[in-house]
Amino acid sequence: MSLFSYHLVELSFASALKSLFVPLKVTQVNGLIHSETMSVMKLGSSIFSITRIFSKKVVFFAQWENESALTLFLNENNFGKKLAKGWYVKLQFLRQWGKFDGFKTKEIKVS
Repeated sequence: MSLFSYHLVELSFASALKSLFVPLKVTQVNGLIHSETMSVMKLGSSIFSITRIFSKKVVFFAQWENESALTLFLNENNFGKKLAKGWYVKLQFLRQWGKFDGFKTKEIKVS
């Protein structure tokens, strides 16, 4: 059964920029099914402010084959080690509304 993880971390400017423009590929990390990397937008900032579209705070959302793949990524991968220093949560997929490209989803019936 697959596992999802949601990470929030503040990186250096260069690391944040690299994570957005050179995202992880499934072939680079064992057990990674799909991932999305996003920058945190600072709400309330000026429309013309750089923090409105780019921040050193990064959001990383990923689907993993299992929990051991996530643990190995956080302990062994350079980007994973940076993510491990931030806040993250492990998630289990329960229901699906709409369609998700790239993620493998299968609706689970909860009684």
